[in-house]
Amino acid sequence: MPPSTWQLAEAAEGVVMGGTPGAKPSIQIIFDANCPYCARLYALLRQEARGIAVRWVPIAYFREDSARLAAAILHAGDPRAALDANFRQYDFHAHHGGYRVPAGATQGLQASNLALQRQWRNWGGYTPMYLVRDSHGATLLTGGAAPDIVRSVLGRAAGPLKSYGGESPTEGRK
Repeated sequence: MPPSTWQLAEAAEGVVMGGTPGAKPSIQIIFDANCPYCARLYALLRQEARGIAVRWVPIAYFREDSARLAAAILHAGDPRAALDANFRQYDFHAHHGGYRVPAGATQGLQASNLALQRQWRNWGGYTPMYLVRDSHGATLLTGGAAPDIVRSVLGRAAGPLKSYGGESPTEGRK
């Protein structure tokens, strides 16, 4: 993928989970907050990706309220905690994220996330979609939540391993 692929995702609002404070993520995940595969991926990464900073970048397509839910997560007082609650409390029966959107929350995503969503459709239009920056600086694109795919992505990611999820405080919204 061209370098502009990484830059487009990086320009969109997202939430960094794991790594050390200030560490640049080598994985960006394009996701919908209501996507069941994204919820499964989140749980799997908490087990498999200890030490890797992962940036979660929302788009909205899965349900009518996906944009509102994504915006509420991004603009929560603690976006990391909001993203964590969304996927840990995911309702697999209703296919709905578990974060409770506060009254008066922002209704939609920023223009940068909408621009990413338009391009995301050209890249295949599925979630979860990974953008991985390898040790040579190349940007790779893949997707899925199967353990073998996740391990392959983690193996290609560049950067030092530190922690993932709630084990280490990092910068929240980026």
